[in-house]
Amino acid sequence: MNEILMRDETLFKNPEVFEFDYVPDILLFRDSQLQSLKFNIFPALKGLSPINTILIGPPATGKTSAVKILFRELEEEEKIYTAYVNCNIDHTRHLVFSRIFREIFGFSPPSSGVPFSQLFEKIMSRLSRERKPLIVALDDAGALFHEKELDSVLNSLLRAYEMFEGVKVGVIAVFSEPDFRSLMSSKSVSIFQAQEISFPPYKKEEIYGILEKRVFSGLYSGVMGDEILEKIVEETEKVGDLRFGISMIKYAVLYAEKNARRRVVEEDLAFAVEESQKHIFTSILSSLNEKELKILEKISEVEEDVINSGELYRAVKEEIEMGYTRFYESLNKLDNMRLIHMDFTGRGHRGRTRMIRLRYPKEIVRESLKMMMR
Repeated sequence: MNEILMRDETLFKNPEVFEFDYVPDILLFRDSQLQSLKFNIFPALKGLSPINTILIGPPATGKTSAVKILFRELEEEEKIYTAYVNCNIDHTRHLVFSRIFREIFGFSPPSSGVPFSQLFEKIMSRLSRERKPLIVALDDAGALFHEKELDSVLNSLLRAYEMFEGVKVGVIAVFSEPDFRSLMSSKSVSIFQAQEISFPPYKKEEIYGILEKRVFSGLYSGVMGDEILEKIVEETEKVGDLRFGISMIKYAVLYAEKNARRRVVEEDLAFAVEESQKHIFTSILSSLNEKELKILEKISEVEEDVINSGELYRAVKEEIEMGYTRFYESLNKLDNMRLIHMDFTGRGHRGRTRMIRLRYPKEIVRESLKMMMR
């Protein structure tokens, strides 16, 4: 067999498998979560009100895939409407309802000049007339809170039945923030009455099983050996983000192709680690607000690898106005998104202090932040 890869050949059997928006046919190690989600939606198929649901867990733990797999199965049902909303993109009430309008009517409303009341009336009148329940998935729902829109979106959706007879709306809210309930007012919490489904981080053996499946589906036989895959799994476990492992496979294979190799070797992994760090980090940064980016910038500027939370707060306060409570909420979000690591140690003047360090190399953090803040 020729060991040199020809210019018109590729090692990828199905390259789409290594894209972040790829949704697998089977969601490994999340069967119980998916079944719980289906149980909550089941009443809608009988014309009843669905059970509102919260999917909670760190990024890259299968929450979005679970929703998309469910909605893919529901496409064959004519008794229900579904609307998937990426709140990082559609981050106001008007944008959310424009997305819902598009999913129900099959075309977009005018991009300007249409008041919210008109959008709302058209959507709910159709639901009332057809007696079809609507399931709305608010992915990355925390983004609505930062725009102060979460309460208005939930209230508009879940109280529509008061104005339109027969309207039944269920909401699936996807959160990465562990303190997500603090993002909602007591009024919204009361009307939401949602059941929680937890998506914990994947264990090492689960990471291996998922990445092994991607290799089998996306690469030709023999391209990536078990030893190389095990090293990718180890690096992925350190970062705590499944997307890192998927990205590593992709870049390692691309580098092997560039060097006309038919198999991934150790040399390809070094390139894959660096490129994946840049790619993943930049992708995650896009979901952060200005103050959260400023906190990361300050952490990256310290000479030591670790800074305590009190020192970091004082450094941040010198440049932006930020309350103590909001500062710690932001730290928890960055920790949950696997951007930083926090250890509790000793006691500060406000309670236990935290020692904070970056999970990614400072050079990559600084380079990515420069690009984001241009």
